[in-house]
Amino acid sequence: MYAQLSQEPLMSAMNTGTPLSFFTSVNVGITTKKLNQTAATSCLCISDQMRKLDLDHKQPLFTPLIEWFSGLVTIRVLGWALEFTEQSKSSMES
Repeated sequence: MYAQLSQEPLMSAMNTGTPLSFFTSVNVGITTKKLNQTAATSCLCISDQMRKLDLDHKQPLFTPLIEWFSGLVTIRVLGWALEFTEQSKSSMES
């Protein structure tokens, strides 16, 4: 996958009709830096998408936990701690 990402900017530069004189007159370091920035941008987009998918995947786990923490005082006052602990364990196992 990384090889495909790193080839994408190069192939794009070659297929845009960029004249050969550009590659012979512009410093190789500048061209490499520009290609590297393009690849980094592609990687950042993929990284952001992966982070969003990870959060979406974890959301069913964290939502009940947040609700449980917000009601912790009520659970303790009413003596429901054992019941909620057992319920939480069974939820985690399924």
